[in-house]
Amino acid sequence: MAQHWAKAPIEQSQIVLFSPTWEDAVSQDHPVRLLDEILRGLDWSEWVTPCTDHRGWPPIHPRILAAMLLYGLMRRIRSSRMIYRDQYEPLREEMAIRMRTLVGRATYRHQMHGAETPFAHIKQAMGLRQFLLRGLENVQTEWRWVCTAFNFKKLLKYVAALRAELSRESAAMVV
Repeated sequence: MAQHWAKAPIEQSQIVLFSPTWEDAVSQDHPVRLLDEILRGLDWSEWVTPCTDHRGWPPIHPRILAAMLLYGLMRRIRSSRMIYRDQYEPLREEMAIRMRTLVGRATYRHQMHGAETPFAHIKQAMGLRQFLLRGLENVQTEWRWVCTAFNFKKLLKYVAALRAELSRESAAMVV
């Protein structure tokens, strides 16, 4: 029975959307670990049903689900997304506090413009709303081509402006 709840084998090169175990997803100081410790002392044999279908992720033990549910109810959380706090949550909270200040909003407004303008131009003016190729490597290659075209477009604009300026200067020298 111990083998039934084992971790799923994952290749190191595999991109994982979700953590394979709750131990990987929940930090060591998270309160749900205390609930899990309490719930480990209970008999879960009536809740455990052997799973014969071994496709996909292994089943989650009822004790773990109960711990997460109880933790959410204790914290008055009604959404499973709110239960999970990842390693970047403190940084997001710090940023939210910073964004409540006028200086923080002004700084972010300036950064947002610089970062979003190329993407808006690529999407609107260059017409890239979806990739034509499939597969990560192909999409990365296509994205590099798009970025190269975007940079060439900017370069040509600067070269044209420089030529126009030089021709005005040379015309002024003649007169």
